[in-house]
Amino acid sequence: RDRKISIRGFSLLVFLEYIGQDVTCRYQACCYYCSLSTIQRCRMKVLSAMTEIYNMLVNFNVPDYEYNNLMKQDKFKHFENCRGAIDGCHIAIKVKSDLKGSFRNRKQIISTNCMVVANFSLIIMYAVVGMDGSAHDSSVLNFAYNNGFNIPHGWVLLGDAGYALEYEKILTPYRKTRYHLKEWANSNLRPANKEELFNL
Repeated sequence: RDRKISIRGFSLLVFLEYIGQDVTCRYQACCYYCSLSTIQRCRMKVLSAMTEIYNMLVNFNVPDYEYNNLMKQDKFKHFENCRGAIDGCHIAIKVKSDLKGSFRNRKQIISTNCMVVANFSLIIMYAVVGMDGSAHDSSVLNFAYNNGFNIPHGWVLLGDAGYALEYEKILTPYRKTRYHLKEWANSNLRPANKEELFNL
């Protein structure tokens, strides 16, 4: 039994070091004095376990009582059926030199573009990670739709202008109307019309 625990612990160590430090199988095999196949097996074992528990941890099933309590607050009363927000996030990474072109984002940083859906309690309900940094938010969303992502019937999500108007279930700001809070704070102005108020 002790040996089984130590093997599981070793597998987890190998996997976490791999995703956290982006080390090669050969590097880990040298460090831990074992074969390449052992390292690969450890990585796959943990990845398979994570895939199995994915549906238990990531889902859209937000408790109704929690949602109902939020909708009673004044700031949420105009967002009936809105269950959360969707946005992209760039995370700086290191890649091989021949891949740098596709992972270079518009700010010239080598990154991966991740898409996250979270509810108003800041609980992550869905995530896509590992896309090229050069990929637009809409491209990441299309990839998610093609791989099983679906917004339940009757739901809408808040999104920024990075998402095209063609997505019916994503509420985006009015185009050509300012909406960043920084702009409002610097200008010391109040919304002048319904579009600016909506975007705020």
